[in-house]
Amino acid sequence: SVSVSAGAIFGTFLGGFLMLVTAVAAAILNYSIARWWLHDMICDKLHREQASTQKTWLQVMHDLATDAGFAFHLMVRLTPLPTTLISYTMGANGSRLKPFIAAAAVAVAPQLFWVQSGSAAVMLAEGSTSIVHWAAVICSVTLSVLASILLPRLAIHQIRMMKP
Repeated sequence: SVSVSAGAIFGTFLGGFLMLVTAVAAAILNYSIARWWLHDMICDKLHREQASTQKTWLQVMHDLATDAGFAFHLMVRLTPLPTTLISYTMGANGSRLKPFIAAAAVAVAPQLFWVQSGSAAVMLAEGSTSIVHWAAVICSVTLSVLASILLPRLAIHQIRMMKP
């Protein structure tokens, strides 16, 4: 994974910082592309669909994205959906940028466990037999796996609990 590689190549702190900067920059870029190229097309389609009495999936998604705050963006970011798809969808539907960016930055936190795993694994590969290094690898991999399994489930549950 990219996170493990960042830790192995750059260490925990620089690798984590680079993961944060890269994730936020990619989110802003993808959001902006969709906002510039797709937003007007989505709004035109929604305007044509307004005559219908039943809301379409596009209208529901547009309403959710437009009204979304930090918590919603964070929950969506923690689901197993590809972050590129999330960024394009939020940009195309006119989501507010500040809570979107803040959530993109905070959602990197679980990846830091993987960065630490890569960094600790390099220390072991270089011949370290320190119990502290072994404990760091075991703890960071365990936390990484738990975060990868539990956070998406929690996020999906929270999204289902939100009222439309």
